[in-house]
Amino acid sequence: MKSSPFERVPSRTSWAWLAGGLSFACATLLVLVRAPGGDVTRIWAGADLLTSAAVATVILRVAHQSHAMAPRSSWRWALMGAAAVCAVLGAAAWLYNDLVAAAPSALDLADVLYFLQGPLIATALITTGVSYRNMVSLRRPAIIAVAVAAVSGAFLWLAVLEPLFTTPGAMSSAAFAALLYPLADVVFGVGPAVFVLAVDRRLSKGPHRWPWMSVSLGILLLTGCDLVYAVMTANGVMGAGSIVGAGWITARVLVGFGALLASDLIRAARA
Repeated sequence: MKSSPFERVPSRTSWAWLAGGLSFACATLLVLVRAPGGDVTRIWAGADLLTSAAVATVILRVAHQSHAMAPRSSWRWALMGAAAVCAVLGAAAWLYNDLVAAAPSALDLADVLYFLQGPLIATALITTGVSYRNMVSLRRPAIIAVAVAAVSGAFLWLAVLEPLFTTPGAMSSAAFAALLYPLADVVFGVGPAVFVLAVDRRLSKGPHRWPWMSVSLGILLLTGCDLVYAVMTANGVMGAGSIVGAGWITARVLVGFGALLASDLIRAARA
């Protein structure tokens, strides 16, 4: 009996991506832990640049592949690709500031580019969840997402923002710039990612659930690392050279894995 092409999802290429990406994240962590303090940010930015470039390439390829078969979903992948491109440009700007610029401004291009990821990711995730409105009820997933986002926001306020606002002189322009994009990722990422996962859980079982599930898990990991980074930064601790740096890379790997799963499904549908 001939096997279904969907039985070969995930493909060997997708598994190789996941294994290679996780290995790269572990290797980056080992390098960061042993690196001199002055080299930590540039090493992490270089690793993030490579990872984001690979993820952007994969996602934009999927957006192009899906345009003919599912034009409504292709633009959501295009939004995720645009977010990945912002990450690439942000890492490049960060490296430029660290290596070339003698005195970068408190709020520079790197911070703005990283900040832009949040709205793009949120739009892609929310519209993906809403696209299943004719298949499942969205009421409970929406309630769960709002509740989790509210808890995350409360923790964010108590652990990071309130001390900065209540301590005289703590909210400097440099502190604001350092916290801008991780806070934006938490605000824009937690609720939409939980919403998609809650919607996926109500769908029928099958590989069609896996791409955006992997993307959402990656975004949750990214926002979790951003939250830890924000707390560490608010307390004057370097976060990029810790396990948080490897967590960011792992999160991007999971997003790329989701895009590759979508590519596998497209090939299986054409077979």
